[in-house]
Amino acid sequence: MRAESTPAQPTALAASAQPAPALAASAQAAPTLAAVPAQAVPAQADLSPESLAAEVLRSGGAVPDLRHRAAAAVRDVTGAEAAYVLVAEETLVAPESWRLAGVATGAAVTGAAVTGGEPATGGEPVAEATVRLPDAPRVCGRPTVHNGLPAPWSTLPPLRDGATRSLLTAPLSADGRLSGVLIASDTRTGRFGPAAADRLGRLARRLAEPLERVRLAERERDQRGWLSFLAEAGDLLAGTNDARLITALAGQLVVARLGTWCATYVHEPAGPSTLADARHRDEQRVPELRKHLAEAGPPERTHRPAAWDALPDGWSHTFPLVAGGRPVGTLVIGREEGPFTAELLKLAEDLSRRVAVALDAARLHQRQAETSRVLRRGLLSGRPCEVPGLDLGVAYEPAGEGLDGGGDFCDVFRAGPGRWLFAIGDVCGTGPEAAAVTGLARHALRLLAREGHGLPRILRRVNEAILDGGPQARFLTLICGEIVPGAHGNRRLSLICAGHPPPLRLTPVGAVAPVASAQLLLGVDPQVEYVAESVRLDPGDSLVCVTDGVTRRRAGGRELDDDDGLARLLADRAELGAESLAEHVRDAAHRFAPTPPHDDLAVLVLQARLSP
Repeated sequence: MRAESTPAQPTALAASAQPAPALAASAQAAPTLAAVPAQAVPAQADLSPESLAAEVLRSGGAVPDLRHRAAAAVRDVTGAEAAYVLVAEETLVAPESWRLAGVATGAAVTGAAVTGGEPATGGEPVAEATVRLPDAPRVCGRPTVHNGLPAPWSTLPPLRDGATRSLLTAPLSADGRLSGVLIASDTRTGRFGPAAADRLGRLARRLAEPLERVRLAERERDQRGWLSFLAEAGDLLAGTNDARLITALAGQLVVARLGTWCATYVHEPAGPSTLADARHRDEQRVPELRKHLAEAGPPERTHRPAAWDALPDGWSHTFPLVAGGRPVGTLVIGREEGPFTAELLKLAEDLSRRVAVALDAARLHQRQAETSRVLRRGLLSGRPCEVPGLDLGVAYEPAGEGLDGGGDFCDVFRAGPGRWLFAIGDVCGTGPEAAAVTGLARHALRLLAREGHGLPRILRRVNEAILDGGPQARFLTLICGEIVPGAHGNRRLSLICAGHPPPLRLTPVGAVAPVASAQLLLGVDPQVEYVAESVRLDPGDSLVCVTDGVTRRRAGGRELDDDDGLARLLADRAELGAESLAEHVRDAAHRFAPTPPHDDLAVLVLQARLSP
């Protein structure tokens, strides 16, 4: 028999009812489903819709309970075997799909499964669930009696068994738009008539506005929760410069709140997209997810979110990761519990923007760090050369992560037959300008020394070169010395201390004393003249040179070198070799304060070998 739908004739009580708008006016919402079982309520029972509505609203409680009580009122006012409430929620990506969350209970449901819940048994409600309802209530302009089960109602999961013979629907209209539908169903033919339609319409008019207010309040609470979630996510993502950790955090955030699984692809500047991370709410299914992703391949690069049907189950969507107009990756989110609502799409887009910014910043940080490492390798001498009769110890540590090249440097090199030079310096400041001065000073020292110039002329020429840099010139403190072998195992050093912490001579018995007077630092006066001083190292003596990252290491109001602090920590370890002594000074600087150093640390030790 062909199913027919007949609009109910208005009665005196229903004459003032205004028809609800068609679906085109309700394209902003999708419904929630609630159902109740059949009860032994006579169809002719005189239950006032107004009193039933008042009882529903008076009971209070959680939102799902309210919807279930509303469905119970539908059953009682119509005498139906089963009743349902569809409450509008959100527009979905696909126009033919609607999100319906609700409960279905009792024998009248005949075991029909609702996506996300179990078949109802024993008259107890099950959890609200998500269902698909193509061509959702377009025919709900007013209370309508349906003879049979026409579309789209035949697609409603609890009614798919085909047992329903009578159906009655009434729109819930709030603020001039369709906000939901009340449904009564029965397995008996011709069960509903105009009187039942009138009663259901009156109940709908009583419940529409309160249910909509509850829905909006629930949505506002959800939105506050989403805002809090996004703020926390932003803090987490901004707290690291590790790109791998960022992709892992993105996956964890998604599966915690947005989807069943998540995959993050990273775009290489001149290469293919690579899978950086894959997460699933069920960790045991991660291998299966990775297998499906490998078979599907990376998603197409797009500039806006798009549905992705490469995986077999559920719904999945791609979200481009774009920062500063540059695509840096793609976030793929999959859901098995239901399709994406407009709110979920917006939330995922907001999260993807935060992930993109954090990922782009991390990659920029990584490039800067690599550039700085390359620059530092070019500025530092690496392993010191061998100097006959001397043991060398070098300890160097850049401050922080070393992103600002420049600062401290040290070098020991052979300047000619029987002639070696050493230098330790500290450029004022950090960054590219400081790095430029560091490179200039180090290479100029080597070049001038190998041309045979003496120390005073070498420093004068380096000073001139720094001053030629104009307003961008940086000051440079420097110890530069020449090593000349002496008789009986001793070593003669000729050195200049230009504005640098003075070098200290440490004897095997623990005596410590400065061995050079302070002269003007480089980069200040173009007319300055430097004078070399002579120092003798006997066997077992050590010459210790440090930068101010050691001497000015601060803990509270004290510095490490206050009250000759550096001399005292050297005197306590006079028996150490050159390398061990350099490490001892660096470790002492670290122990002096609980916080990491804010300046580079450099230590150079030259120790005359004991006579065999």
